[in-house]
Amino acid sequence: MMLSTVEHEVNFFPTTPLDSLDDDALLESVEQITRADAPDARDLIDLYRAGRPGVSNVELNQIISSDARMRTGVLTEAERKAAQETAPVFMYYFRWQSPVREGKLRAYHCIDIPFAFDNVEIAASMTGAGQDRYALATKVSAAFASFARSGDPNHDGLPRWSPFDLGDRATMIFDNECHTADDPYGAERKALAALGTRGARRASS
Repeated sequence: MMLSTVEHEVNFFPTTPLDSLDDDALLESVEQITRADAPDARDLIDLYRAGRPGVSNVELNQIISSDARMRTGVLTEAERKAAQETAPVFMYYFRWQSPVREGKLRAYHCIDIPFAFDNVEIAASMTGAGQDRYALATKVSAAFASFARSGDPNHDGLPRWSPFDLGDRATMIFDNECHTADDPYGAERKALAALGTRGARRASS
């Protein structure tokens, strides 16, 4: 199985804020997204900010929302499949940011599809027209072709891509510079999981 998320999944949706947010608006949004109280939401924002220095409030909001609403579920799928120990699981995280819409959409939902099928040219409305698209499309599409042939996405154009397991949680990061990472943004993942547990306890009490 191969599973993935992109970094700014929710930017595909018309209700996602794409313009600037002040600190109060960011806090309010994160409280709503995570169903956390204000102190927990502030702690989560601080954690994300520490792991992504220089990122704007609006992008932090997009990433937290993407993780809470989409990435958490995909990671659960990967964990459960890996726990079966019947077939390898390969996880990737797509971070390449599209320049369209003044760059506001960033790495939005479905942006990896033209790269997987090596048709970025006919998908210029999604990917823009930059030359950097082609090298990444070659790497991503070759991974998909290799996976289709053999169940293993590794090829000579990428660093060694190990299967995802419950220990290392190996993940391929697709960007202009591709690399692998074990449990990328693991502290954020654990913090979101803890918030979900606390929220469930509050809802049942």
